[in-house]
Amino acid sequence: MDKNSIMSRLGAILHERFDVDPAAVSPDTRLSELGVDSMLSADMMLDIEDALGFTFKNMDLPRDPTLQDVVDLIHANLVQAGS
Repeated sequence: MDKNSIMSRLGAILHERFDVDPAAVSPDTRLSELGVDSMLSADMMLDIEDALGFTFKNMDLPRDPTLQDVVDLIHANLVQAGS
């Protein structure tokens, strides 16, 4: 799965789970700007695992990550998992 597809899926998850306006989703948007704190981001990561059918081996995100940071992390884990 390429990074653009991951960004689209992430936007859909944010919309479904947190009622985030899809227009507010861009690579430079920080999770904190969307009202997603560290506890909610952990829930979001579980939703991502379920939606994409893999398990994170590494969940290291920088402090106050952007959506691109999340996409990069997902992509790296998918590559590591061989998807």
